[in-house]
Amino acid sequence: MQLQNSLESGKRFYVLDSFRGIAAVCVVLVHLHFIDSITELNFFKNSYLFVDFFFILSGFVLTHGYAFKQNNSYKSFFISRTFRIMPLHLFMLLLFIIFEFAKLVAYNKGISFNNVPFSNNTSPTDILPNIFLLQSWLPFAKAGSWNVPAWSISVEYYIYMLFFITLLVKRFQNLIWLTIISISLFLLITNNEIISSGILRGLSGFFIGIYVYLFYLYTSQFMEKLNIYIYIILEFCLVLLAIVFLSQNEDKMSPFLIKVVFIGLVYIFAFEKGFVSSILKKSLFQLLGKLSYSIYLTHTLVIIILTSIVIIIEKFLSIQLTTRIEHYRFFDFGNIIVNNIFVILFVVLVIFISMFTYKYIEKKGMEFGKKINSK
Repeated sequence: MQLQNSLESGKRFYVLDSFRGIAAVCVVLVHLHFIDSITELNFFKNSYLFVDFFFILSGFVLTHGYAFKQNNSYKSFFISRTFRIMPLHLFMLLLFIIFEFAKLVAYNKGISFNNVPFSNNTSPTDILPNIFLLQSWLPFAKAGSWNVPAWSISVEYYIYMLFFITLLVKRFQNLIWLTIISISLFLLITNNEIISSGILRGLSGFFIGIYVYLFYLYTSQFMEKLNIYIYIILEFCLVLLAIVFLSQNEDKMSPFLIKVVFIGLVYIFAFEKGFVSSILKKSLFQLLGKLSYSIYLTHTLVIIILTSIVIIIEKFLSIQLTTRIEHYRFFDFGNIIVNNIFVILFVVLVIFISMFTYKYIEKKGMEFGKKINSK
């Protein structure tokens, strides 16, 4: 592959970073439920589909960083990716296990929460698969066990390793990539259960992301010459399409159409030319981008802890602050405005916690990985 002559592999896509942060916040709102609040808008209910955006973006970014790099080392790649992902994942898993023990103590004293401790999605048998990020790959493990969002990290981590192996097979790269995309999309469309849909979403999205980057590379010289107003229109239209598609009722949703929109978002916003891009370069959105992984992995435990606190308050004060609707527990503090204020406060809390986990877990892990690679 002799393409990357106009771009440096060290270039950072700041606007796409911001998009990752915004998508992570939207995923937070998927798992948070307040009666008559913004969390119940179709857009946020359907924001679980942003996981497909993450897959596409990962393929795009890793192709940029590694596909044209000279003297690629599998050892260096493995260490870099592992110490990028594992420290926070293992830290959060440990916190989940500690909290489950706390629930067990409370359970033995007659205080019951949603489930019996160490059962269902927090079964001890799923701890080992989670430690090695195999929960989405092993047929006997629950993909959504323990820290639920980690299922997609499980998928991504091993796709990273597969991706690097394909880089070593230079002669047949395109054939391998296209075969992976074709088979995974076919199995998704036909609802085949040979491989889980989560893995298929990851494979198709990631390897499509590779071609989004290659197309970006091929067209960059032409696209750089376009008038800024064209970018303004394209960015606005793509954002509007994403909002419209994600705001539909679930029975009318098309995961494949939204994936096409995500492809367009990654491609156009990689050029960082339009008005929306200029907004997404602002410090707040850059912060969200930097914290996106922490936001994604910490929010579920924060929800569980706050839910448990509210349940305890309900029991001791004999008031009702939550209600069960289908499989979910909804918060309701008796007022639409108050409920929405608490939604905002919760998101702020998750961001605040993520600043600490980023600084003391994520960043330290990445720095340690770099030290190992420098030896």
